[in-house]
Amino acid sequence: ISMVATEAAEVRAFDAEGAAMLAAKGIFTSRPSNDDTAIHAARIHTVEARLEMNRRVAVVNTLLNGMAGIEGKKTLLLAAHRLGEYVGAEYYYAAGISESTIPPQERSELDNRGAVRSIIANANAAGVTVYPVFPTGLDYSPADPSTPDISRSVLMNEMTMRQEIADKTGSVASYGTMNTAKLMPHVAEDMTDYYSLAYHATPRHTDSARQIVVKTKDRKLTVRSRREFVEKSEDTRMRDRVLSVLYDAPMESEIKLVAELGKPAKAGRKTQTLPLKIKIPIGALTLLPQGDKHSGAFTVYAITGGKLGEISEVSRRTQAFDIPAADLQRAMASHFTYNLDVIVNDKTKQLAVGVLDEVSKSYGVITVPVSTQ
Repeated sequence: ISMVATEAAEVRAFDAEGAAMLAAKGIFTSRPSNDDTAIHAARIHTVEARLEMNRRVAVVNTLLNGMAGIEGKKTLLLAAHRLGEYVGAEYYYAAGISESTIPPQERSELDNRGAVRSIIANANAAGVTVYPVFPTGLDYSPADPSTPDISRSVLMNEMTMRQEIADKTGSVASYGTMNTAKLMPHVAEDMTDYYSLAYHATPRHTDSARQIVVKTKDRKLTVRSRREFVEKSEDTRMRDRVLSVLYDAPMESEIKLVAELGKPAKAGRKTQTLPLKIKIPIGALTLLPQGDKHSGAFTVYAITGGKLGEISEVSRRTQAFDIPAADLQRAMASHFTYNLDVIVNDKTKQLAVGVLDEVSKSYGVITVPVSTQ
């Protein structure tokens, strides 16, 4: 941050010196205003800040989605150096632009509220309480006493969205090492001392959000709770489970699967296509009688994860089947073999597979290590 302040000061000094030299020769030219100089100095750094912010939000959302398939009370302590209302605002402050004087166009490009609210939405959908922390707090101390101290402006920018995360996921926000240390016992208490409230509603199974408001008769009491509940479809729940097991979350499987990767079917410059064979016990599936046959269907989900945390899209395929009534008893002791191709690269670490019985909605999940050597 101090580098931006120095750059802006040097540009202003250079412009002033150049203008003075020209004026001495009777030449007068227009100069960029101090604000224009500050904006140009800050804008260069905000491009990189936006890229870093996009990666940061993507990682947090991936983690939340991975926690969605885990049952029970879930808490995430989110400590991030930057998660502000406006991306890179600290560079504008350092260059000499106050929060109130950032031009509307710049403010629009810096607006980070939508990205942070995606974290809130994913947290509530996954049933995760997020405790957002700004670890360093008042972290900017200018080396040059003549440089304005922007630490409070930075703190305000960083805490605005953290407070919104806390309010809407039912937690508390904090900043600085001392305040965060004081927060930790309260986080521990929240994991053991809480009320569970429930209500009955007609199921929709359409990933629809329902608003939640919890009030007490005693207005002196403060209630912390999530602001919304997302009723997930079976497809979304299954995607959550597969993503969770990819990150090695413990999960019980009602359908015991066997999955095996074969040798590369074909190789590209940076990727390989591996054949995947999945064995699904027929006896674990629910079949419905249809005249002289029994019918059912299952859906296979697959996702790959990399060594650096990157993940692929979840692939999804549904397979219907019929078994003649005369063959039912023998078939129930056997299994289906489902084959598909998986594209991997040298960074792929493992593969997660899930199977959902479309009749009973029971499921099975399994991980398979990937080696591209």
